[in-house]
Amino acid sequence: MSVYRSRVDWWLAAVLVLTPGAGITIGLSAGSVGVVLAGIGCAFLIILLTFPCRYTITDSDLLIRCGVIKQRVPLKDIVSVRPTSNPLSAPALSLKRVRITLRRGFRLVSPVDREKFIHEIQTKIHQS
Repeated sequence: MSVYRSRVDWWLAAVLVLTPGAGITIGLSAGSVGVVLAGIGCAFLIILLTFPCRYTITDSDLLIRCGVIKQRVPLKDIVSVRPTSNPLSAPALSLKRVRITLRRGFRLVSPVDREKFIHEIQTKIHQS
C-alpha cells in the first residue's frame, strides 16, 4: 500500500487561507458578528472539504480522499493514466495533475510525486 499526499499550489493555498481570513478580518474591523461567523463558517467548510487530501494505492484499488469525500476506484477499471493540467474541479490541490481514465469517466488527482504515482498505477494495472 502506497500513500501519496496531494501537491498544493501556492496560489490555491493562498486563496483557501485568505478568503475566510478576509471575511473574519473585515467582520472584526466593521464590528459585524455575522460577517465574522460567515468567515469562520467558510474556513470550516474549506477544512472539511480539503484536508486531508491524499491518494492510496492498494493491491486492488485506488482510494481517493479529500476531506470528508472518499472515492474507491478499482484498479481493474483503470484504462490509462497520464499527466495533465486540466482545471476541472477535482480532489486535487494543484493543477499539476494526473488524469485517470476509467471504463466509464475519469478522475483527476494531484500527487506530490506525479511520475512515481503514474508508474505505480501503470505497473499495477498491467499486472491485473
